[in-house]
Amino acid sequence: MGFRSMLLVSMALVAGAPMGAHAGDNMMDQMVRKYCLQAVSKEVADSGKPAPVGMEPFTCDCVVQQMKLKQSIDSAKVICMAKTTQKFGV
Repeated sequence: MGFRSMLLVSMALVAGAPMGAHAGDNMMDQMVRKYCLQAVSKEVADSGKPAPVGMEPFTCDCVVQQMKLKQSIDSAKVICMAKTTQKFGV
């Protein structure tokens, strides 16, 4: 499985429990961010390639923002994958 595919799969795992808050985050934002970060970090580790600095939080912050805009998780994955690829070239 390629890195991009793994990132999509990891973003599909978004769900969960609270984590360190960002300004303006509610409990759901914290839950989404926590499990997104865990999933993306695992997928990066499994890929054997180092992630560009800042890629994981950028990706998960994007997912949180898209969900705040009432996007479905599938739409958030597509949008954030494109933004992550554009910014980090992965």
